[in-house]
Amino acid sequence: HTLKDICEKYDIPKPDSGYWSKINFGKTPPITPLPDTHDSNIRISIAEIRKALKPKTEIETVKEELVKRIKPTIRVAKKISQLDPLVERTKEHYLEYKHDRRDEKSPPLLLIDVSKDNFNRAIRIADAFIKSLRTLGYEFTKYRDDICLTKRGVVIPFKIYEKFRREIRMENGYKRSYYTRTGFLSINFKIQYEWKTQAETENLRLEDKLPDIVIYIEKKIDEEYEYQLELERGWAKQREEKRIREEEKARRENELILFQNLFNMSERFYKAQHIRDYVSQVEERGTVSGALTTELKDWIQWARDKADWLDPFINREDELLIGINKNTLI
Repeated sequence: HTLKDICEKYDIPKPDSGYWSKINFGKTPPITPLPDTHDSNIRISIAEIRKALKPKTEIETVKEELVKRIKPTIRVAKKISQLDPLVERTKEHYLEYKHDRRDEKSPPLLLIDVSKDNFNRAIRIADAFIKSLRTLGYEFTKYRDDICLTKRGVVIPFKIYEKFRREIRMENGYKRSYYTRTGFLSINFKIQYEWKTQAETENLRLEDKLPDIVIYIEKKIDEEYEYQLELERGWAKQREEKRIREEEKARRENELILFQNLFNMSERFYKAQHIRDYVSQVEERGTVSGALTTELKDWIQWARDKADWLDPFINREDELLIGINKNTLI
């Protein structure tokens, strides 16, 4: 309620247009008297006024807007001329198989786990619930073994369920448990691997609780959507960190390969120069000693050819050494 609602409720006159402006300018505008028919014994509690003056929270505002949108669409009728196709298909299938099983090859069906006495009531509740969610943009699909409602990429399995009551009886000196239906229905939602229950009570039937349930599931969809976004942000961060690590690892490995190649080339060049210096010494000493025979000259040419083969700047071809990894020789 707002303060205006309280005034209208108790037939209290409201200030005329411009009343408060006149007060602000120091004037004393006339006060509209109470009507003659007004009950002077009416009492308005401070709590009621405080509630009227208290600003609405964001959640309360959203809830009011949702109620305005969905309340006219949520009405559980005693007789329904046209069931939602999903509800109609579920009803026909359950009646055909006498409530005891669902065909694995059948199209998606609602999971309704209630007694036969409450089946028609559950169907009417399911119809109102499904239709109201469709107006809010929900879709319904089968995921694994469950029929799910989905919106904004969030998938939530749900079922209509009738509670059991456990009774312990003594039979032949032993305690035995028996479970009987209570008649109390609920709509259960599987959120993050855990079933959440929205159940009716003795004072509030499920039919009357549907608007609050729709608001509840809207809130959960928003929470799940934000949760999934947060997960995706976390996964994206992990993927980016992994990409950076892999790129850094690839750069290090490539850098090592480049350096190893530099090292090998320099070593080959150094070894080739070392061979040439050695061969030059052999040639010089042979000339001085007069031992530079034809055979030694052939060897000197052969050695210089091999130095050219090893030298990375020359890379002379050698038919007998094709396929040899020169880097393993240094």
